Amino acid sequence: MKIFLQLILLVTVTSLAAQVSFTSDQNVFNVPNNYPLTECIVDMDGDYIDDVAQVHQQRMDVFHQKEDGSFTQQTKSWAFQYIPDWSMCAGDFDANGFNDLVIGNGSGVSFIIADETGADYTERAFQEYIFSQRSTAFDIDNDGMLDAFVCNDDAINFVYQNMGDGTMVLNTDLLPTADMAGNYSALWVDYNNDRYTDLFLTKCYVFTQSVDDPERINLLYRNNGDGTFTEVGEEANMNDNAQSWTTAFEDFNNDGLFDAFIVNHDFENRMMINQGDGTFIDMIDSTGIDKFDLGAWEASAADFDNDGDLDILSELQDQLYLNNGDLTFTPQKLNISKGAIGDLNNDGFLDVLSGNVAHYNNGNDNNWIKFSTRGLVSNRNGIGARIEIYGDFGLQVREVRSSQSFSPMSSLNVHFGIGQSTAIDSVIVKWPSMIDTKIFNPEINSSHIVVESECTLAAEDIVIEGSLALCEGETVLLTAPDADEYLWSNGATTKSITVSDIGQYSVIYSTGICKGHSNFVNITRNIGEFPLAISQGSSLAICEGDEIFINAVNTQDSLIWNTGETTDSILVSNPGLYTLTSYGDYGCGNLQSTVEISVETLTVSPPMNINAFPNGENNFFIIAEGEGINWFDSPDAITPIGFGSFLAVEIEETTTYYAQSIVVTDNGNCFSELVPITLETSSINDLEENLGLNIFPNPASNILNVNLGNPKAVKAISLMDMTARSLQIIKHNIGFSNIIDASNFASGTYLVEIRTDKNRFVKQVVVE
Repeated sequence: MKIFLQLILLVTVTSLAAQVSFTSDQNVFNVPNNYPLTECIVDMDGDYIDDVAQVHQQRMDVFHQKEDGSFTQQTKSWAFQYIPDWSMCAGDFDANGFNDLVIGNGSGVSFIIADETGADYTERAFQEYIFSQRSTAFDIDNDGMLDAFVCNDDAINFVYQNMGDGTMVLNTDLLPTADMAGNYSALWVDYNNDRYTDLFLTKCYVFTQSVDDPERINLLYRNNGDGTFTEVGEEANMNDNAQSWTTAFEDFNNDGLFDAFIVNHDFENRMMINQGDGTFIDMIDSTGIDKFDLGAWEASAADFDNDGDLDILSELQDQLYLNNGDLTFTPQKLNISKGAIGDLNNDGFLDVLSGNVAHYNNGNDNNWIKFSTRGLVSNRNGIGARIEIYGDFGLQVREVRSSQSFSPMSSLNVHFGIGQSTAIDSVIVKWPSMIDTKIFNPEINSSHIVVESECTLAAEDIVIEGSLALCEGETVLLTAPDADEYLWSNGATTKSITVSDIGQYSVIYSTGICKGHSNFVNITRNIGEFPLAISQGSSLAICEGDEIFINAVNTQDSLIWNTGETTDSILVSNPGLYTLTSYGDYGCGNLQSTVEISVETLTVSPPMNINAFPNGENNFFIIAEGEGINWFDSPDAITPIGFGSFLAVEIEETTTYYAQSIVVTDNGNCFSELVPITLETSSINDLEENLGLNIFPNPASNILNVNLGNPKAVKAISLMDMTARSLQIIKHNIGFSNIIDASNFASGTYLVEIRTDKNRFVKQVVVE
């Protein structure tokens, strides 16, 4: 694994008094030739310190954070069936101590499950079609095991029930929401403080113009506490119909009730203040937030300046709204509009991961505290727990939630800023099991692991007898603090355990009804000053048909490969597991040391769904789906004429072009076969004239008008990005004048596709 140390601060975003400033670094989590589709900050190795997970088409990268804020990288090569092009959330579905991931994809849903060591992952993909939006993890039936709820943009939402062993089964009867489209974002929140967590669905449906269409009206499902839910959106005044995209539920005025900030695409944004009687009223007019700044996709709330008041990070024009503590907000310009939120350098100030760029919070002199929840009766993560802190600052509340905002996954650790206060009087953790854990005078500016119990024991260290770096055959004795009962991370229940396996160990210890959580002890393997290794690491991908030398590093007296060869290097071309054994002194006397490298051959899929769209007389747009596409004008050409999913050409005669996918590996480039597409000269101008097509303005700042003289001939109008992915589609009620709302899209070049029964063509447009 490569070691990623925190680099020199590169770019200061803002540096003004009383504001929040960040320093941006794009080198820490930047995987070559890959860009994360949605961001994920969550503990992946069971030490309650925030890590970063990235899932791509051919690989998964986990960046494990150490206590000093540095990272080590773990990479798994894997052809994932689904990638998180819409959302990702996390939770420990099989309760083995390592968090798993839920992938929300435009076609389906998959679970990426960590093994018993946290060192490997497998994908469990569901084949049922779902245009998934927000994915969430929550214990819906409160049986102590996490379920998953995934928003469906096309029909009824999907519920995946945990059968008790981490096996997930699609069961929409567990929580039958309304069978209708437009489900964009889901958030679990106890809005009425009755200890039963409720569900809020933020809804938007682009295929309707009617404000009364139920597919665009937000829904609030009240948890009745008996396994059933009742929709009470109208009763609570939360039935907004303004084409909402996401909702941030937090206690913005520190009165112990969760309020709701809703970002909309129509009418105006909302700041719904909880009245404590099950209803909300909109008070955005007095907040200082521009209610007419419409079109945001993302909105999250967190205390970025640690002053005790929750701020709002969004894609609104002023990306950060600082909470003044009186339910008014001061806008602050940043170059950060969205992302996952967590502590990426373990300093107690919240950072943001946007794409693969880490925005580090420069902090101030305000104090803070963090809590991590360890469920025993409730789900292992403690998702759904409510944490209240009390002090001279009054009251602050948070909930442990898996998934907030529209697409990213933010930390499961619960963070509070307390400003200049120097103490916290008490903490109450209210678990889904109805158990309450009370803590008095916790240490501030530190992190605390809270175990589900009626009272807590002070955190104490494990006593270690022996070396933490073990030679083969050696053991180390770990002893828990004095208590009545013990639960070690490896499942042991004795006071002391003898350890021979490398890994991370901790213990929960109990006396009466009180429980405590120890520190973490890392056991490593002692392989001496010159460890045996293979220069390419533990895994290697080569192109199908290629061959490569794999090389031994730091061998001792003798060595042998599992192929029978005894040289320092061997030439391999076939996939499989290759083992190298060396005999010599590795710091533990004469012993045998063995390392492995898994070699896989990479077959590059050729570009798919290649389509040519006329764009005026003898001009075409060619669009293909695939990875690393290069375009050529002959099958023998060496130099590409274009790159990416999109190519614009002008021809004078029938011409054939060729698309090829290229995947870059550490050992060179892998190429697919060439896929041809032949273009014939034609005139699309007559078709445009017959349709009476006129698209304006171009460039556009927010609204695109698509006017048609003959709308009956048109079957669909689509706004697409440059990879031909549809962003908005008009299929129904196509008229003489049609409007595409482009206000929520980033500046750049897009395509408007017009479909008739026999033809489809595109026009290029620019959004400013």
